[in-house]
Order: sequence, then C-alpha cells, then structure tokens
Amino acid sequence: MTAGLNPRPAAWRTTAWRTGAGLGALSLTLLTACSGGGGAANAGGGTSTGTGASAVTQTLTVAVTGPPVSMDPSHADNGNGLYPMELAYEPLIWENDNGSLTGGLATSWRYVGSGNTKFELTIRPGVKFADGEPVTPQAVAASLNYFPKGSGPSTADLAGVTAAVSGANTVTLTSKTPNPVFPQLFSQDYLAGDIISPKGLANPKSLTATPSGAGAYVLDKAGTVADEQYTFTANPDYYDKARIHYSKIVIKVITQPTSELSALQTGQISLMFGQAQQVAAAKSAGLQVKYSGAAA
Repeated sequence: MTAGLNPRPAAWRTTAWRTGAGLGALSLTLLTACSGGGGAANAGGGTSTGTGASAVTQTLTVAVTGPPVSMDPSHADNGNGLYPMELAYEPLIWENDNGSLTGGLATSWRYVGSGNTKFELTIRPGVKFADGEPVTPQAVAASLNYFPKGSGPSTADLAGVTAAVSGANTVTLTSKTPNPVFPQLFSQDYLAGDIISPKGLANPKSLTATPSGAGAYVLDKAGTVADEQYTFTANPDYYDKARIHYSKIVIKVITQPTSELSALQTGQISLMFGQAQQVAAAKSAGLQVKYSGAAA
C-alpha cells in the first residue's frame, strides 16, 4: 500500500460464492471467482469464468453490506461505493492484483521534469462516454479539476493540483507540492481517475443517483431501487468488449452478514464479499471461498 493513500476495503479480501454459479470478476482488478467452466483472463489480472459463449448473457447478482454514498466519484466512498464506481466508470489507470498498472482511459503516463510536480497523461482515442459524448483531453481535464471540490475520502489527495490540456491527446497535471503517487490516485481504488462526462458535470446534482462515466456497464434505472438494489447492464459502446463477461450485474444491499450467507446458500445472490470470521460458516455451508487482494 502506498503511504498517504486510503487502503482497499477489507471486505475485498474474502469472497464466497455458490459452487457451479458460473461466476467471473465483478471488479476487473481485485475480485475473482471460479466455477467448473473454462476461464478467460481479464485485463485486470483475474479470471472470469463461465460456460463458453453463453457467459456474456448471464446475470451476476452480488451482495454488499451498504448502499453507495453517491454515484459521483468525487463524493463516493471507497468501501461499498467502489463496486458501482468500477462498473459505471472507466479509470484513467487500472491497478492489477500484483500492484502493476495498465492503461484505462489513459494509454500512457509519465512525470515531466524533476520534483514530481508535473504529470502527463496520454488519453486513449476513440472512446465514448455512455451518454455518447467522446472522451477527450478537455473532458478529462474538466473532470480532474472538478474532483477536489467533492467530499470523498480521496479528494484531499488532489488539493493544490490543476489539470490542463497540453496537446492533441494529452493532459498535464501541475501540483503545488511533490506528488509521487499520481498513478495510484488515478487507478480505480481512489476514484480520482474515474472520469465524469461533460453532460454529468453540467448537472452535478444528478450524479448523486445517476453515474455518468465511460465504464463497461450503465445503470438501469428501471431495475434500481435506491438503497436496496442497483442494476447495471452492459454498455454497448464500451471500447474493450473483452472486459464484459455479463449482460447484467445486480448489486443487492444486504446489511446483515448472516442474511448474506443465507441468500448465497439459497441462490438469491451469486457472490458476496465476506470477512475472515465468516469463512468457517461459509465452508460448512458448502460455499467456495476465494482470497484476493491483501492476505486475510
């Protein structure tokens, strides 16, 4: 873990799921599940499994212990809020299980000069937000400048930082003080790199309930009940179709751990993110347990 950054939520450490559920990764970097089917590596270093061509038509139903605070990355929490954020928004940079970094909306990045005060991002061409608008350096710079105005746990990390378009496909950030952790800040774990579309920024109040990103999934309002269930469907315009393993992902809010395990046993959900003290009960119930991220 990088000093000065918020740690990944502990709930991401232990994952339990039903045998034979045909599960894959909800989070493209941290959470993986396996079944009897064949697996295909995803861009985040995990394994997505299913039953051949039918896997992309499946629905994955996931339990979380609380609703997201907001669908606005600048106000979202990095606990339960990470799950919908990773579906609806594409970060500038993906951080993999092993700590390595791969490109998201940014294809490359580098510090400019000495002192770690200038950081340049090259923006991936040809990508669209879910609302159809193109992802441009101007849109990226506007989102990055908006982020520090929020109330989320990572906003202070961009205090004193300004973003500006610096070339046809580049954005440069300038910090008043040295910032050696820009790449991590722009990964999916810290939300700053979850770029909001210009339409979303034009109506920031709408972002509380409705995400406005370029992620692999879009919020299905008809299948969503605030604080209870959030339904996401595959984004047809997402630039990397290989990342999409389900046609629909449903996030159910189940606040009681015993109720989560019961829902898992009875097939109401396919996946939950547990704590170490739940492992024995999960195993005795015939559930599979997967450890990912930090050691449990």
